[in-house]
Amino acid sequence: MTLVEARLNDTRKAALEAFDKAAHALPEVEQAHMIASNYNYLLRCAARTSPPIGKCWAR
Repeated sequence: MTLVEARLNDTRKAALEAFDKAAHALPEVEQAHMIASNYNYLLRCAARTSPPIGKCWAR
């Protein structure tokens, strides 16, 4: 399990909804939480090996 902080360049409603939909479509993402902080989303990612987690970060 890895927690990933995601910071978006565009925080308008449409962009947030698009990111949320895309994050939930990734099989590695177990949870996605919108957060009021230095970043916009906290993702909880899980995979059997570390390369899939790296792919999650790169997306």
